[in-house]
This record gives sequence, structure tokens and C-alpha cells, in this order.
Amino acid sequence: MINARLIAQISKVMGQFYPDTCTLQGEMGSPPTFTTVDNVPCRVQPVSPNTPTETTEIIESAPMYELRVHPTQPLVIGWQCVHAGHTYDIKVIQDDRVPALFTCAYMVRVTA
Repeated sequence: MINARLIAQISKVMGQFYPDTCTLQGEMGSPPTFTTVDNVPCRVQPVSPNTPTETTEIIESAPMYELRVHPTQPLVIGWQCVHAGHTYDIKVIQDDRVPALFTCAYMVRVTA
């Protein structure tokens, strides 16, 4: 049985996966309509230039950032992520790393 203590422990662990929140925005549907999703639990972190990824060639050698969100959160290539005052373009979505824990997207920053 799930009790309050177990829920608190799960929340603490999940907070380590998603310590921040962001806003996702872009077009969706047919006909396309602009969609904004606020307060999405996430983790955004720079990708080290020495970290080999299959996306390196795709992202035009610009500095990359990794976005991790819950696997049920829809992500769309071309959408933007707004986090900590910066805007990023989502370039690649890689949902096969640890699908039970998170979906990963690689992004480039478009604002300073």
C-alpha cells in the first residue's frame, strides 16, 4: 500500500531527476496551433564537448544542452524550451536512453 511516507520518498527521488521547471512552446495539431506548457519539471544541463553523442553532427557544432523531462511529457523537434531566462531550440529527441525515467532532448541556445 502506498502511504504518505512512500509518496514523500518518491517525490524526493524524482526531484533529483527534475530539479527545475521550464516552459515548452511550439506549434501542434492540425491545423497547427501555438501551444505553451508551463511549469514542466525538467533538468537542463550543458553537454560537454568531449561527450560523444550521435547528435554531434546534427547540431552544427554549436554548444549543446541536454533537456530531460518525464517520459510522458510530449517533446517536439522545433519546439522551444525556456529555462532560467534562456530560450533553446529543440533539435534532437532521444527517448531510448532510460525511457522509464526520462526523455532526453538536445538543444541549442538561441538567446544569451
